[in-house]
Amino acid sequence: MIRAHGLEVEKQLPFKGRPRGEVFFGVELEVEGRDKDGDFTYDNGNGNEVRKSLIQLSDYIEDPLLKNFALTKHDGSLVSGFEIVSCPASLTIQKREWKRFFEDERVQKELTVSNRCGMHVHFSRGPLTKNCQERIYDFVNLTKNRKFITTIGGRGDRNNFCVYGSRRATINRNAGGTRHYDSINFTQKGTVECRIFASTMDFKRFLSNLQFVVGLVHWQRLTKNQLEIEEFQNFLQKEGEESQEIMDFIKEKELWI
Repeated sequence: MIRAHGLEVEKQLPFKGRPRGEVFFGVELEVEGRDKDGDFTYDNGNGNEVRKSLIQLSDYIEDPLLKNFALTKHDGSLVSGFEIVSCPASLTIQKREWKRFFEDERVQKELTVSNRCGMHVHFSRGPLTKNCQERIYDFVNLTKNRKFITTIGGRGDRNNFCVYGSRRATINRNAGGTRHYDSINFTQKGTVECRIFASTMDFKRFLSNLQFVVGLVHWQRLTKNQLEIEEFQNFLQKEGEESQEIMDFIKEKELWI
């Protein structure tokens, strides 16, 4: 079934792995269905058939494909699709489980992404200091970093579902904190959400996105006031295999400083 948007997946599925610094990561991947000709499955008078097909596919994703790892949820921004939401897990487990998804023939045949689809990465708030969380916001939102961030994210800087700002963020939810659609969203109690990415059906690009967030979090855990792209890239380079796809993407797009 495609579950209600308000379902809290982290309360339905177990946390998995033993991530560095006890910082867990979760992914929301928005996707849309497509018909046998590769087009979006707009209703065109066949709404019941479209919904039936999407439900059957969501059932397949939940069990057996990503059993006990991810659930599918309704998303009002999509024309004919749903979002796939993983449990909180380590990078190693996220990579292993999503690999099965992206390599599945039925998934690649029946799903696609549109400009309405995003990829959101959540990470644990508890192990991170307030200053660390605010620096993460600042790095993503500083005007001087905008080209770097939007090229990596793929959504541009004029997307209603990912809003950038140059102000210093406050993480107090009750005192002028961020809004739900802000690029770095603090409105949820247990996690911070990074919303900068366009969705993808390419596993390497998916890993690049995920590694960007993992790297950013751990870089800011280790520094006090570094917000320079060059310092972040140096950190990623030292991470080796755990940052391979994001480093490849940075170099491919000629973003290396």
